[in-house]
Amino acid sequence: MAKEKTYLSKPWLDAWKEACALTSPAKIVIPKGIYFLSIATLEGPCTAPSELQVEGTEFSTAREPLLIKGKVAKSMIIVIHFLFKQFHVNVLGCKNITFGHFTVSAPGESPNTDGIHIGRSDEVNVLNTEIKIGDDCVLMGDGSKNFVINGVTCGPGHGISIGSLGLFKNEEPVHGVIEESKVKLSNINFKNIHGTSALPEAIKIICSTTLPCENVELANIEITHSGPTRPAVSQCLNVKP
Repeated sequence: MAKEKTYLSKPWLDAWKEACALTSPAKIVIPKGIYFLSIATLEGPCTAPSELQVEGTEFSTAREPLLIKGKVAKSMIIVIHFLFKQFHVNVLGCKNITFGHFTVSAPGESPNTDGIHIGRSDEVNVLNTEIKIGDDCVLMGDGSKNFVINGVTCGPGHGISIGSLGLFKNEEPVHGVIEESKVKLSNINFKNIHGTSALPEAIKIICSTTLPCENVELANIEITHSGPTRPAVSQCLNVKP
């Protein structure tokens, strides 16, 4: 006989409401097992911090199965979307989040299936994770800072990316990315780039000390800095032009 499906939506919502109403920190644990999830919206504000620990495997029966939003504690605003439509995980405006032993899988030819898409967030750790999708494994978007990315297996998609910056107005820079590089980069071209820089260091290319970048070409680049300190400068480390 086939094993009966265990639907998670209602017990998860019930546990969330109970934990969210507590005045002391609470943890919700989804134990090991296989669960089916339709739509679950976990809303705040909560009185105290609430921690969610998922040990089981979930399968979606809807296009948008899980949404966590609102103030989870008085001093922290978290908005996390788990979307099984385009991005798998969209972390927006979050602080101090760790993804560990996290697995994402989608067809290699599927577009816009970013594993973990991060924007305007602080202190996000992605550790010992396997992401097999058709787009970026981990993407750090504008306004994001202080990352540790370690032990991530990517493929067949685009790898770990910092990008999509400069397309829209008022985008913020990305700071503080710690990523041990074991990937050799070569045959890289930067051509026909014109504009202004908010900082004196307009061009900064830093590659791995163990695997320097090779065959890097910069051509027809004109970036100016009109600040009070000095003209625009560039920095290249571990680069073989």
